[in-house]
Amino acid sequence: MALIWRAKRPVTVLVFITVVLVVCDVVSGHPETVRVTLLIFATYSVVARRPARLALCFAFAAWFAVSATDLAVGGALNTPLAPDLAFVVAGVASGLFIGSQRALLAAAQERAEQAERERNYHSQRALSEERVRMTSLPTT
Repeated sequence: MALIWRAKRPVTVLVFITVVLVVCDVVSGHPETVRVTLLIFATYSVVARRPARLALCFAFAAWFAVSATDLAVGGALNTPLAPDLAFVVAGVASGLFIGSQRALLAAAQERAEQAERERNYHSQRALSEERVRMTSLPTT
């Protein structure tokens, strides 16, 4: 359910999911495989919608918290830390890519709007100059 709010509050959702996964690992005594999917979606959302440094800190802190709990509860032989990290890195990479694409699109839209404003300004100026020129013509 928390993933529903990931577009509006991605950091809150990532922290919430991390806490839930840590508590579930401690209570159940063994790590669940669904955690990777949840971490990927939550990590992607944070990285795509927040500044990269902040997002990376949260993403790897979440992975570390869940992995450390898995180690403490399940033991080193039962926990696939490297694949989990690979999936989190995939979520981070996807988020960085989508975030950069959104930024490029926003910049292109801003440039188009600026060009439209300049075009309107120049056409209004040309129209005003033409009116001044026409009113200053001698009447015969």
